[in-house]
Amino acid sequence: MKTANKIITTLLTTLISVFSFGQTLKVIKPKIGTPNNYSKQEQILWQTIIDKYEKVNSGDLNYEKLSSNEKTLIDSLEMGYGPMTEGPGCSWYCGGQMYKVSSNSYLKEQGNINYKPNNIHDFDLFTAWIPDTTGGVIGKKINFHFKPLSPRVNEILIYNGYIKNSDLFKANSRVKKFKLYINNVYYATLELADTTAQQSFKIPPTQSKDKKKDLILTFEIIEIYKGEKYIDVAVSEINFSGIDVH
Repeated sequence: MKTANKIITTLLTTLISVFSFGQTLKVIKPKIGTPNNYSKQEQILWQTIIDKYEKVNSGDLNYEKLSSNEKTLIDSLEMGYGPMTEGPGCSWYCGGQMYKVSSNSYLKEQGNINYKPNNIHDFDLFTAWIPDTTGGVIGKKINFHFKPLSPRVNEILIYNGYIKNSDLFKANSRVKKFKLYINNVYYATLELADTTAQQSFKIPPTQSKDKKKDLILTFEIIEIYKGEKYIDVAVSEINFSGIDVH
């Protein structure tokens, strides 16, 4: 009888490890890029350049009146360097229609710094979505809405933690695992590394083929890397790439 009970217990343990409320657990690990480590001094410099870059684009500042160093740094933003994840060059976003970010939680602003959901998709590594810690951070979700028939998504690009500077990255918690849902149906668990680098996760080409319904990708925090100082969990960016554009 004891042997039979042990066999049953082992089988149950195996089943629980493979299934979660009837859902097969699929784990996706990332391809990891180059780290984005900024000191406080570098953060201040780049923030100044981003502000001037925006003023140049709006017409409030004449590019030719900038110093040679400022021109070089602005040009580097255009070439994909620095803390901007998308430059003016062509990408999936030329046709891809991710038009709304929503979340059930975000931390209240502190002074002129906010932690709203839109920060996670503004292509700026110096901003971040940080969910409210009331009741804990596990289970907090963020949703990305794609218009019907938008070009297919097949890659998720995550910049984990508060990348604004190295001190803030270490002080705040980071996501260790996300559950990914496609239209509210569990698809896979994304296993994130504890790094400031871009983390690329491949998924099958996905879109909404119903003209009346969005494609919604939802990310749920289920495990974290603890910060040295704060329980707040930060994610600087989640971007997307795909096909059907070029």
